[in-house]
Amino acid sequence: MRLFAFVGGDIGLWWIVRTETIVGEPLLEAKRLNVVSGSDVQPETNAPWVLRGITSNERYVAREVDIRLMREDV
Repeated sequence: MRLFAFVGGDIGLWWIVRTETIVGEPLLEAKRLNVVSGSDVQPETNAPWVLRGITSNERYVAREVDIRLMREDV
C-alpha cells in the first residue's frame, strides 16, 4: 500500500486552476498542490489543507511485482 498526501498551499509542482465543491464545506484557497508520498508525511505546517489517501490499483499487481515496487519506493 502506498500512502500519499495532497497538500494545498503556496508551494508544489502543480498549479491549482480551480476547485469545485460537490458536497460539504469547500476547501480553503490554495495556489499550488504538492504531492508527498510516504507513511511519515510531514507537509508544510501552514498548509490550508491536506488530503491523505492510498493507491487502490495494487490489487491488479502480482505479489512479486508489488514487493519489488515497495523495495524501490523506500
